[in-house]
Amino acid sequence: MSSDESARVLRGRFVDRPNRFLVVVELDDHSRVEAYLPNTGRLTHLLQPGRPLILRPDAAEHRKTSYTAIRAWDGCWVALEASLAPALLADWLAAGHRLGRFGLATAIRREVPAGRHRFDLVVTTADGPVWVEVKSGGRAVGGDALVSATPSTRGVAHLAALSHMVEDGERAAAAFVIQRPDVSRLRIGGDADPAWIAAIVAARDAGVEILAFGCDVDDTTVRIDRELPVVYDDR
Repeated sequence: MSSDESARVLRGRFVDRPNRFLVVVELDDHSRVEAYLPNTGRLTHLLQPGRPLILRPDAAEHRKTSYTAIRAWDGCWVALEASLAPALLADWLAAGHRLGRFGLATAIRREVPAGRHRFDLVVTTADGPVWVEVKSGGRAVGGDALVSATPSTRGVAHLAALSHMVEDGERAAAAFVIQRPDVSRLRIGGDADPAWIAAIVAARDAGVEILAFGCDVDDTTVRIDRELPVVYDDR
């Protein structure tokens, strides 16, 4: 984090969420502003009255707000920009880290179409390509990262598509990037959306590699710094 980046962000506290893309924040000077929320999850564990938030000024002609909410406090800073997850994983792999059992990446492509779907990454390894769908996470209880409690028909469909690809002889993985620093594993269970749990378990059973990664997060930067074990309530 540079001093310039740190100086640019604004700090405040959560007031309200009028819709899933917008939050109202009271700044430290007690003025109130609206900020774009780059995360469609319910986030009820984070967006509670008075909870500290960090905003990044993002003024542009096409925007309806002048700020983006990038962090929420939950005993540590949790990154809110869900769309960053594929880039974070691509950076991690490009730095020489393994994609689970598939090994090291020799090439990485972004946003690759296949049939009716578009997958976040295609990672080429020594044994060929791996289709990878990347999901962002930010929920945690007692050191366990949890899958989203928000239903996602698109996410479930992507997992089913990966399962069909494996059945057809392709290699595939679903990667969960947990954008907070205080978790030691990903738990598939608990109060997560039942459709999400069922889709992940079905994908696992079909041969899709289920991976999880933890992040180092401060008030302006986020990066993957470790792979996390994945545990299942059904085992």
